Amino acid sequence: MKSWLTILINRAVWVARLPFVKLKALDARIVRALETWDPWPRLPRRKRKKRRKHGPGWISPKAMMAGIANELVPAALALGWVMQERWPARKGERRFGEFNFERIAADRVEYLGFDFQYGDDPDVWLCLALWTGEAGVCTLFRTGACWGRSRYGKPLWRRIWRSLRQERPANDPLAEALALGLQRLQIAEAYFKEGAEHPDLRLIPTLPPYQWPDRYADQMG
Repeated sequence: MKSWLTILINRAVWVARLPFVKLKALDARIVRALETWDPWPRLPRRKRKKRRKHGPGWISPKAMMAGIANELVPAALALGWVMQERWPARKGERRFGEFNFERIAADRVEYLGFDFQYGDDPDVWLCLALWTGEAGVCTLFRTGACWGRSRYGKPLWRRIWRSLRQERPANDPLAEALALGLQRLQIAEAYFKEGAEHPDLRLIPTLPPYQWPDRYADQMG
């Protein structure tokens, strides 16, 4: 039979070892948790959205760019326009690159660019700019566009409502858009050559001071 002194000593030793025993068990749990812990948790994958099926008249951006390159670019080059470097397409942008042209004469710089809209209602329009001057000094800068007259001065909701009510023609929408682009190119050419005004063309004079574009200043001086 143990004496009361031995029992007291054993209890004291047990109480003294208790924190270390608990700490050792805690260390073991921490080690197991670290072994099973994944620093890069796998997030649940989202279901891939189904692409909306396009109608028979839907025109892709690649088709629009190919049509402009094959139909409108040769027509612009035949009129004496010089093609500039094409802007590269950037991911996430609405535009897929533009076709830009320039024409330089004495005290005169002309700019023309094709832009387009793809989808169910394809369209091609022109962005225009004109610098004029005297004796190497720029005296006027005008900028604008050649677009459909029906698009000017109408609110967005009215245009959407009209497009929803209007029946889609049976003809090729891409060919119609390219034909409109060619017609607008002729309108812009008549303005640059003869100053002929047209309801679809708007070139607005800007406020002074005027100056030539950076890369043309030496040529006009």
